[in-house]
Amino acid sequence: MPLSSLVTFPRLLALSASAALAATALAADGDVALTLRPGDPAPPISIEHWVKGDGVGALGNGTVTVVEFWATWCGPCRAGMPHISELQEKYKDQKVTILGVSDEPLEKVAEFLAKPEWAEKTRYTLATDPDRSTHKSYMQAAYQRGIPTAFIVGKTGAVEWIGHPMTMDEPLAKIVKGDWDVQAFRSEFETRMRPIIEMEAIISSIDKAAEAKDWNAALAGYDRLINRDPNLANLRRAEKFKCMLTQIGDAPQAYTYGRELVASFTEPELLNQIAWLVVDDKAVTVRDLKFAMEAATKANDVSKGENAAILDTLARVWWENGNRQKAIEIQKQAVAKAPAGPMADSIKETLKKYESE
Repeated sequence: MPLSSLVTFPRLLALSASAALAATALAADGDVALTLRPGDPAPPISIEHWVKGDGVGALGNGTVTVVEFWATWCGPCRAGMPHISELQEKYKDQKVTILGVSDEPLEKVAEFLAKPEWAEKTRYTLATDPDRSTHKSYMQAAYQRGIPTAFIVGKTGAVEWIGHPMTMDEPLAKIVKGDWDVQAFRSEFETRMRPIIEMEAIISSIDKAAEAKDWNAALAGYDRLINRDPNLANLRRAEKFKCMLTQIGDAPQAYTYGRELVASFTEPELLNQIAWLVVDDKAVTVRDLKFAMEAATKANDVSKGENAAILDTLARVWWENGNRQKAIEIQKQAVAKAPAGPMADSIKETLKKYESE
């Protein structure tokens, strides 16, 4: 059983980079480009439906506007709503308007805001942008891939600050007061964004190489990713193995590389994913069950036999190898280790299958 799926080939996301942005929901849309920076004129706001509040007119003209992107399904967005409401009340007499923009349908947002809890927690202007026009001109242009994200538009109509809304208290206070150094923040922002954009530019090159079936270029792209970020290197190596096995289809080369990974990996989650890939992924046409056993056994050894999902994978490998009794034995261990919930139910169903067949 997979603990969490390997990132689907060929699209990879720079997980460490997104964490640095405090992003909670990732979306890979648009080209790899940064066209909106702090200090640039703020794009006009294009809104389809004003759901709460009086709406927002022209930006600038001595007013400060916070444009915050959120969604009803986003837990951190919901958690931050009371604080955003407090900020709106704090600055209500200082020409500050906070606008929350969701790209969900009007009905979805209206239903959410009709609940008394959220009606009380959202004491600021809210709107929906189903055609994502405002999302594209702000989020995509500034290369922001996660929500919640806020943009502070200053009194002259320029973007002054971009970041997580829970960290905007200090910059908002300085912008309102007129003490904000937007050029210094622009330099900081560009420095922070540069490695993120460079990383996804490599990912984009892998996408294009895969579409063209230029596998040498695709594998070279993975190697560049592996060399760029030591913290994610093994994840990238596992993705490269998946590409070799399921996309390129060179099983001997893939399994030679895979054995190098199994020998060097110490992360039980990745070892588990590799084993599960071999026995379960429909794109795998050559299943080296001996290799899968090596990966699954090491994953279980490293996790000291305490992880139910890894035990489930090991049992599956034994099953695929034709040893029904061993599969049942290991699956019973998985059942014993699984906490109550959907995973435990699934593991129990698998045990019933092994026992009945």
